[in-house]
Amino acid sequence: MKNKVRRLIVALLFLALPASLLAQRSPAEVLKRIEKGFKKEKIKLNVELEGATAILTGQVRNVFAKNKAVEIALDQPEIEDIEADIEIAEAESADKLGQEVVKQIRRYGNLTIFDDASAFVKDGNIVLMGFVTEPYKKVGIEKRMHNVLGIQEFKNQIEVLPNSMQDARLRQTLANRLYRDSMFSDYARMAHPPIRIIVNRSRVLLTGVVLNKMAKQRAESIIRQTLGVLSVESKLRFGS
Repeated sequence: MKNKVRRLIVALLFLALPASLLAQRSPAEVLKRIEKGFKKEKIKLNVELEGATAILTGQVRNVFAKNKAVEIALDQPEIEDIEADIEIAEAESADKLGQEVVKQIRRYGNLTIFDDASAFVKDGNIVLMGFVTEPYKKVGIEKRMHNVLGIQEFKNQIEVLPNSMQDARLRQTLANRLYRDSMFSDYARMAHPPIRIIVNRSRVLLTGVVLNKMAKQRAESIIRQTLGVLSVESKLRFGS
């Protein structure tokens, strides 16, 4: 009976040990796990271990890859600190970086005329701006930035609009009135209609492109005359 009690106590003490002690692995095993994580994420970095510190060196394509590398290393229970001497690759040019960021936003397929996303690009730093109707869109656009070479720093300042049935109904009413108007009916047949209708608590922001001043004034007039609209701000630009 005493032996059974002793075995039970030992088993309970074993279960009470921190997971980090139970899962202790050799440095070689830890290194292998980190390198496996890097390979999965297509990150090519050198890794060395000094005690509980992981030393990461090399070059990655952007700040997302750098942050992911640090995350993978810190996910190992044996790693307590990181020394990251990681260089972020530079884009071919500032213009090339800007074009690639815009291309990735445009290729995100879940944006509608009720969303508007743009980016500020300077010295390799990217700030996403605009408005979307659902949180997953904000996340989705950011994920597309992971493909862009040369992003040194990144901020996502896209605002997720309130989840409001009243705003949702108003969006549909505004879109129907605007794009059924004879001046804009051709726009409605485009894959990406150029006028964006942002509705936030019954306040409307118009963004995008129209052909001329007359079209701009007509669009603003249609929105202002719609029942339920509290205010209208227009940032429509002229273009083709």
